[in-house]
This record gives sequence, C-alpha cells and structure tokens, in this order.
Amino acid sequence: VAALRAAGVEVCSSPAEIGETVKRVLSRKEGG
Repeated sequence: VAALRAAGVEVCSSPAEIGETVKRVLSRKEGG
C-alpha cells in the first residue's frame, strides 16, 4: 500500500480497481 501511495495511487478503492490502476501505472511507465 505504501508503494502504491508513493506512486500517487489512491488506495481508497476496491482491490479490483486497485489492480486496474496498477496496470495503468505500469503500462504508463513502460510506454514512457
């Protein structure tokens, strides 16, 4: 959770939404 907050991700959502957000962040990093 701390890592997600550090990445600027709001962690007041359901696990499924967090998973989707993580995927977006990772794809954003890979894409530049």
